[in-house]
Amino acid sequence: RGGAVGGLARVDLRGLLRDPMLMALLLGPVVLALALRRAYPPASDFLADRYGLNTAPFAPVLLAALVVLHVPMMIGAMAALRTVEDADDGTQLLYRVSPLGLPRYLAYRLAVASVAAGGGLAAAVPLSGLAADVPAERAPALVAAVVLAALQAPLFVLAATAFAPSKVETLVLVKVAGAVFTLIPVAVWWLPGWAAWPLAPLTLFWPIAVLPGYGTVPWPAGLA
Repeated sequence: RGGAVGGLARVDLRGLLRDPMLMALLLGPVVLALALRRAYPPASDFLADRYGLNTAPFAPVLLAALVVLHVPMMIGAMAALRTVEDADDGTQLLYRVSPLGLPRYLAYRLAVASVAAGGGLAAAVPLSGLAADVPAERAPALVAAVVLAALQAPLFVLAATAFAPSKVETLVLVKVAGAVFTLIPVAVWWLPGWAAWPLAPLTLFWPIAVLPGYGTVPWPAGLA
């Protein structure tokens, strides 16, 4: 039922339910968003009352680092771990000679990562509360940032497949990626507009560049 792709999806679902780490990565975006929604307002009020610090200018950085890029990284890590596990235990060899075939197997992994990242972002961005002050005319830019960010998940899967062929190496890559995915939004926000452009060859740059509050790439007035 559902053909080869449907069979692979059922296998993935069973494996997901048996692996607490993968389940944590899947549920992580919503848990993170709810934690930010609960913690950010009182922390912001405390800093304003105690130190007179206005945290509003930092909200786009938190949104970018902890939601917009972090969610695709978590979803991409989950998909990458499943892909590497299939390679480690020889399952990919079976798919290679099955009706599914290796190209369709990889296309399935990339498609699932993209859809899951998009769904996770669609839930996490509004739940976090960090995008609540984005004006309506800037909503298309926010949507563009979310779409570009969701595409980082399949790119992460491809990178892990190419450079981290074992589960241990993939876990190391996830740790390194976590730091990079967090530092890039901080760097783009901190650097003057022209100084951030050397980061443009990195795909992580573009979701941040169009995100409301950054303004690195001016959003076309006709699309606002």
